[in-house]
Amino acid sequence: GGTAAAQATAPAEAAAVAPATVKAPVAAEKYCQYKVTTQAGVNIRSGPSTNHTIVGTYAYNQKFWAKATPVNRWRQISAARYVTTDYTTQVTSTPCQYS
Repeated sequence: GGTAAAQATAPAEAAAVAPATVKAPVAAEKYCQYKVTTQAGVNIRSGPSTNHTIVGTYAYNQKFWAKATPVNRWRQISAARYVTTDYTTQVTSTPCQYS
């Protein structure tokens, strides 16, 4: 009789675990507006370091949206698009948003 009881409880345990794993990835990312603070402008890179390929540039005073939390002093604009925090500052007159 022990096997029937074990089989009956296994699906219930699996169902109880499922909701926790579903909730984790839906956390909203905080995005804020930033602007370039150096006359030379900044490079947009494919990853969070100068070893990554330059995929574009932002000019002096150009505004852009990026994730509020930097990665090793690099702001993520979108997938495979990063700008250094060294030559940018937050535009505090524009409220941050969650996406």
